[in-house]
Amino acid sequence: MHRIPPLVRWLAASAALALAYASAGVLSNELTLPTGFASPMFAPAGIAAAVVLFHGWRMLPAVFVGCLLFLDWVGAQAVYGAGAIFAPAAMAAGATIQAWFAVWLVRRYGRFPSTPGSDRPALRRILLAGPAGSVISPTTGVLTLYLVGAIGANDLAFNWLTWWIGDTFGSALVGPVLAVMLSRRSSDRIRPIANFVLPMVVAIVMLGLAIAEIGRRDRLQLQSAFDREVLFTANSVFDRFDSVLLALEALNGLFTASEQVTRQEFARFADPWIFAVPTIQAIGWSQRIREGGIEAHERAMRDEEEPDYRVFDRLPNGSVVPPAPAGEYFAITYVSPARSNASVLGLNQLASEVTRETILRARRTGTAQASAPFHLVQLAPNDLGVVVYRALADPKAAPATPAPDATLGIVFVSLRLRDTFERLPVAASGLIELCLLDVSTQGLAQRLAGAPDCPARPVAGPLSRVIDRSFAGRHWQLRIAANPAYIVSARDWGSWTLSVLGLLGVTMLGVFLLMQFDRQRRFQQEVETRTRELAREIREREAAESANRAKGEFLSRMSHELRTPLNSVLGFAQLLATDPSAPLSGTQLERVRLIEKAGWHLLDMIDEVLDLARIEAGAMKLAIAPVDVGHLLDECRSLLAVEATQRRIVIEPATFVPAGALPATVLADSTRLRQILLNLLGNAVKYNRDGGSVSLKIARQGDGVGNGNGEVAVSVVDTGPGLSADELERLFVPFDRLGREKNSPGTGIGLVISRQLAESMGGRLEVHSEPQRGSTFTLVMPAAPARIAAQASMNPSTAQAAARNGSEGAHRILCIEDNSINAALFRDALALREAYSLETCATAAEGLAALRARPPDLLVLDLNLPDRHGLELLAELKADPALAGIPVLVVSADATGATRERALAAGAGAFLTKPLDLADFAHCIEAMIAGRTGGA
Repeated sequence: MHRIPPLVRWLAASAALALAYASAGVLSNELTLPTGFASPMFAPAGIAAAVVLFHGWRMLPAVFVGCLLFLDWVGAQAVYGAGAIFAPAAMAAGATIQAWFAVWLVRRYGRFPSTPGSDRPALRRILLAGPAGSVISPTTGVLTLYLVGAIGANDLAFNWLTWWIGDTFGSALVGPVLAVMLSRRSSDRIRPIANFVLPMVVAIVMLGLAIAEIGRRDRLQLQSAFDREVLFTANSVFDRFDSVLLALEALNGLFTASEQVTRQEFARFADPWIFAVPTIQAIGWSQRIREGGIEAHERAMRDEEEPDYRVFDRLPNGSVVPPAPAGEYFAITYVSPARSNASVLGLNQLASEVTRETILRARRTGTAQASAPFHLVQLAPNDLGVVVYRALADPKAAPATPAPDATLGIVFVSLRLRDTFERLPVAASGLIELCLLDVSTQGLAQRLAGAPDCPARPVAGPLSRVIDRSFAGRHWQLRIAANPAYIVSARDWGSWTLSVLGLLGVTMLGVFLLMQFDRQRRFQQEVETRTRELAREIREREAAESANRAKGEFLSRMSHELRTPLNSVLGFAQLLATDPSAPLSGTQLERVRLIEKAGWHLLDMIDEVLDLARIEAGAMKLAIAPVDVGHLLDECRSLLAVEATQRRIVIEPATFVPAGALPATVLADSTRLRQILLNLLGNAVKYNRDGGSVSLKIARQGDGVGNGNGEVAVSVVDTGPGLSADELERLFVPFDRLGREKNSPGTGIGLVISRQLAESMGGRLEVHSEPQRGSTFTLVMPAAPARIAAQASMNPSTAQAAARNGSEGAHRILCIEDNSINAALFRDALALREAYSLETCATAAEGLAALRARPPDLLVLDLNLPDRHGLELLAELKADPALAGIPVLVVSADATGATRERALAAGAGAFLTKPLDLADFAHCIEAMIAGRTGGA
């Protein structure tokens, strides 16, 4: 097999690193928030540092090439402008130098590579490669963007901080993950991939998706705000020009309706328009003068207090000359304001090529027509203006007169375009750049208003818009673009902070895992040095475990072997009870029934011995239901009566404390509760003295606390020898018979099982004993709600059936909730209180059908349903006379005051927010149902 040359291997590794760098950079760029240039987690920084750390300085050129590829793939050249030549190289050089610097820090101060038996300072290496080693690329990158004009001076700090944070988290998160993968093939093995890499990759991916979603939402909000600015600005600008057209039409109406308009009347009409529209430079009237009529026109104007009035032409160089011979002239007769426009009074507007073409077009079309932008003599040398003309037809002309010959004159409005954006809020703020162009000539964009270089600026990106508009026969274009200051003003520090905190949390997770790995390795070294000291302890532990396993195997075999004879006992007992050929007497039949009951219970006990392992593993299945403790104690007394009689031990009936209290009902698994009570009573008989007694007490305690129902304590008091303090400490040790193996049969696990069963049902088992004074074992269980307890006490043999069926006459509640976990929570919250019948629906359609099929006593309604909003369903419900009377409880995770008010205004009786206080939830339901029915 041929060996691959080193040069080929280096080229392949470099190409892989460059592609990995660029690809990871594209993915990281998706996390960039819309108000900045840098990603809050730049994975390539960690990739570059890790690869260079393990494969040496020869990989640095691949970092440079990978950075160039990344910048090209994301289209970064769009922000470079004039610096497009050196900017990519400067950024790539900064990223390469940073990778070298981070690796140098780790090798110099992070003790890399580690020698066998030495410490691996994971946190120190992360801090060196991350915060300390990630300062070069942000500095060179931000300075480059500043030099090419992509960001302003006031935005340097934010972009540097975001860039540094992105490189820091990229090195702190991705770097260690890649280092673990690379170290599997080197001498510096960190930890298995499955224990560190997979959890970190999942955490990084999930966090990246969350940050991308935050950025997407911020981007939509920013674009929405910008679109509102664009709409307002465009409407404001074009409304001003529409006002110009209105002024022309009004002026046309003035001359049409009047026989003679004097200079004073014209000024009174024009001045309000000039004041209202900032862009108007002048409003004027140019009378049409036929050939040979100039002198008469001049005399008439001089008679109207214009002694210096004369008609003239203005040449392109600005000089004034008498009008050239022509068939007609349009001389400016009136102009307002007169003082600032005195230089144009008498100007023949047909002398200029631009205005002549526009006037002829206005006469031909009979509509307002705007000129191309040109310099107005009233303005500064660099200011441009536009004149809008409207031809005025002579009302005295014959109907057959051609339109050009019937023209009486023209009214016009001169526009001062530099004031187009005056008084606009966006123009005053300086956050948005505006540019108004005349693009009537294909391939030529003439600036009307805006910065001098605005026609050459590219219009691209999400925060820029181009609006085309036709105005008086011209094609105008309004360009609106947000500048960097606008992005700075819209910056959302909440999203930025949330992203950084999320990255910090995942980084701390990575640090914790790495430190755990190092700690485990150190522990392993300590264990190796103490192996001899611990050998004896390990052997003793193994011997004890072997003994426990032997006991467990013995119990398992015994429980299995007991089933065969017990099956015969139960079978023949049933034959005796049902054999018609040899019927039993009443007493015999009762005794056979006791045999059956005891046999079946023994069978259950055999199974429960096998359940000990399940209890310890937390896998025990329990059927919690209301159980009458008094009745269960009577059954246990009957089962143990024979054994007690043989030893002259009296098992006294249970007494209630206080006397006369109602039968106590607890929430428990009846089989497991019977098992506990039988064990306690059996021990009280088994370890009692001959002729002794066993007393039973049932007491209710803690009413109104905890779950609101209190607890029931069952005490079993015997007159046996009692227990010493040492025996009490060993009482619940499995298989420890406390030295009584020869005197009494048993296995030594009954109390262990009893205590674990009690705790698994929410109760506890307590013991108090003194030598020669007997023992008291107290079982404390949670009490059942009063109403369910009453149902359970009706007939002990049907208590659980009553609990299941008690909801048939109860109040019906319909819950419309699409989340199955929440629906299960509602059901469990109501199960332990007053009996209700709860029905759930997952969609609004299903809920509406259930409402109409069988109206409930109460509706519990979620707002965010999959097919429609809950408020829409509530409105439809209240609009239906058949359903409007159903009280509605709205339960929603939307805790805003506006949503609450809308729900209550729509007819909801109450509004609760998630997560719920279950007691408040149940009380609210009780109150709403009581309010509807008029009682509790």
